[in-house]
Amino acid sequence: KAQTLSFSSHSQIILMNRITNKLEPVLNKHSIPDVKQEDYENCLNNCFLDGDLQEKVSDGYSMIFISLLSAGKVQGVLFLAKHDNSGYSENIKRFLQTIAPVAASMIENARLYEELSEWNANMKNILGSVSAGMGAIDRKGSLISYNDSFLSLFPRTAKETKPETIQNFCRSLSDQNFAQKLTEAIGQYLLPVPAEDCREKKVRFTTQYVLEDGEIEAEIRMMPLLDGDLVRGCVIVLDDITEQKQFEQQMIESEKWAVLGKLAASVAHEIRNPLVAIRSLVEIIGENVQGDLKEHVSVILGEVLRLNRVVAELLSLVRPESAQMKIAEMKDLIDELHILVRHEAAKNGISIKISLPDEECKILMDPEKMKQAFLNVILNGIQCVDKGGAIEIRVEKSDNDLLVKFRNDGPEIPPAIMERIFEAFFTTKANGTGLGLAITRKIAELHRGRIDIASSPEFTEFTFVLPMEAR
Repeated sequence: KAQTLSFSSHSQIILMNRITNKLEPVLNKHSIPDVKQEDYENCLNNCFLDGDLQEKVSDGYSMIFISLLSAGKVQGVLFLAKHDNSGYSENIKRFLQTIAPVAASMIENARLYEELSEWNANMKNILGSVSAGMGAIDRKGSLISYNDSFLSLFPRTAKETKPETIQNFCRSLSDQNFAQKLTEAIGQYLLPVPAEDCREKKVRFTTQYVLEDGEIEAEIRMMPLLDGDLVRGCVIVLDDITEQKQFEQQMIESEKWAVLGKLAASVAHEIRNPLVAIRSLVEIIGENVQGDLKEHVSVILGEVLRLNRVVAELLSLVRPESAQMKIAEMKDLIDELHILVRHEAAKNGISIKISLPDEECKILMDPEKMKQAFLNVILNGIQCVDKGGAIEIRVEKSDNDLLVKFRNDGPEIPPAIMERIFEAFFTTKANGTGLGLAITRKIAELHRGRIDIASSPEFTEFTFVLPMEAR
């Protein structure tokens, strides 16, 4: 419009690029006229820096530069040119100076909107990159802002895409006990609590989020949402720390076994030497006694052997493992295992069924240690299953893991025993040491795997989950 009403042949709107800090034309109507570049640039720079109208006749062209001022700040420059030497009339100048503030205000508003949009996009990207759930609420309980993890970290029954209040969000959670704890904690920041009472208040606690098939260890952190000295609400951070807790527990277990290993190594020698002497002397005595004394000698020898076995198993459990790892076929190991246990199973009237996949099942493992772990589980099953029962061994592939399952139709394991079944020295057998399954779990962990257990009135199943990616 300015070009048309001023009878100009060329026009530009020139703005400062916020990234390069250089003046750049953002709107062009025809290219810059064929004038001296120095004349053009000097006038443009003076207009932008001083905010004053600039005029120049150069090589047969009349040029005019109008600063676009808004709130005392130059937002840009309007440039016009026409192919004559007469310059621009006072009426045209007044017209251009009249519309310049309007254009400047529009440019300023557009820039503010652009900056706000960029800021919002950056904040969304930052919040979206955080794995923890983050949300902000005002003192009335309205959800001001939150990231995707805030909605998805913990299961919800009502999938509101945009819950308006923290109360609605809490009502949508599937674990209402967790929701109640969260609601009570948030209440310390809401009205009618005086703002000064919660200015310095910070809340941090852990709790459980109960699922149908387990639970999540959750951490909740809250802090006041401050606007200078004013408390506008609170910021909530929800985090799933289940893996962190498991890692901490593993560290505690590792430290415990390290200490126990040092103790066992020092004590084992002191125990074994007397045991050898006792066994030798008792065997000599046994050769020279009859009747009840002979039976007593037999009992003593049995207990000596049992104590020696406990020491050996304890050392096996706590000493640093040196595994002979190699690529081996799991199906071959299962076949060897079957040969070892089939006679013991047949003697107890128990059948063994084996199910193996057609494709190869090679993984990186120590075959002897893995065989020991599997034997512990099978022999436990043989002791638990009644005559006529069955034990099934199944090998399956799942994603990047190899699953080796041992299922027996013995009685259900009570929950109280399930919690401690891999605990060292815990046993329900009269002559057991309580170390077999503890060693089994350690062997699974040595192979960077794990052992899971499931039990019901119909069956009990041990599952070794072993990674295949090391192949």
